[in-house]
Amino acid sequence: MWIITFITFIFCIIKGVFGYISNSLALMADAGHNLTYVFALGLSAFAITITKHPADNKLTFGYHRVGIIVAVINALILVVMARFIF
Repeated sequence: MWIITFITFIFCIIKGVFGYISNSLALMADAGHNLTYVFALGLSAFAITITKHPADNKLTFGYHRVGIIVAVINALILVVMARFIF
């Protein structure tokens, strides 16, 4: 997941640079749009990394709730972005 996040981030940078060089607002907007994918992928990769920790005496269920919390955070960010665009 981290590799995919990194590749997508590099792709965003390349797209943004070429959009700036060619004065293409569409390419720069798409680079910004793909940057939101990078953020979502990074959150997912973080959740996957954390949920691999084994359960202990304090957290008997383990760290699986992190995935749910990350999904809620991602949903809230999408709602905020949609309201901002609207």
